[in-house]
Amino acid sequence: MKKIIVCISLLLKLSFGICQEVKLNIKKHMVADDIKYIQVFECNRAGHDCYDQKGADIMINKTGRRLSPCFRLIKMLNEADSKKLIGILRSKETYTVNPYYAFTTDYAIVLYDKNSAVNGWVNFSFVCNNSYSMPDIDEKKIVSPKDETLAGFSTMGEPEY
Repeated sequence: MKKIIVCISLLLKLSFGICQEVKLNIKKHMVADDIKYIQVFECNRAGHDCYDQKGADIMINKTGRRLSPCFRLIKMLNEADSKKLIGILRSKETYTVNPYYAFTTDYAIVLYDKNSAVNGWVNFSFVCNNSYSMPDIDEKKIVSPKDETLAGFSTMGEPEY
């Protein structure tokens, strides 16, 4: 009987998503040298808890500690690729002024340090040409100093302001 209960609870966790608990080590700035690896997630709105969450966040509430079950892991980036991605996100050429703010989460990344603690995360909306992150990406503030939510992605990595 005990084995059946364990099997059922494992199946339920696998079927409905797991709220993975994580250690946090959020820095003031996103720095490539602090990152050991990145997990890439796709937003999955198929579950009943996720169906109507357009701006879903990879972290459950802003204090973090748990990854949202509305996302599924699709890729792990090694240290070298993680540093390249952080370099792109930290480049002001990546951003341009977006005339409106809209957000429907498509993907998210979670940044981990050498101790497997979360250093930050970024939620992406490629449909709406925007992102939001913890910690904030300073280069977005350069492009749109009054409201960084209006700093969207530039085309072809070229500045457009």
